Amino acid sequence: MDELEALRRKKMQEYSAMQNTHAQMEQAQRAEAMAFEIKKAVSGILSKDALSRLSNIRAMRPEMAQQVEIYLMEMYQARQIKPPLSDAAFKGMLDKLILKKETKIVRKPK
Repeated sequence: MDELEALRRKKMQEYSAMQNTHAQMEQAQRAEAMAFEIKKAVSGILSKDALSRLSNIRAMRPEMAQQVEIYLMEMYQARQIKPPLSDAAFKGMLDKLILKKETKIVRKPK
């Protein structure tokens, strides 16, 4: 009886591990599909020069590029930007985004 119970537990663990792996694979596929859709939409929003600038940012700081892409999508959906966004306009937008993120600590003299 103990052998049968041990075998049953082992099979349940294998089944559970297989389900977890399958769920992780599905989640990864959904994330890849979403990233592809965002990149496709962003390529329609930006001009070629601006898209090149975004590619350079992606090479150096992928997490920032992802945030910029999401921001572009939000701005486009809110109809605050009109495609194709020129490189100069994109650069200005990046400057504003970077300034928002920078925080300055001012210390008062004693």
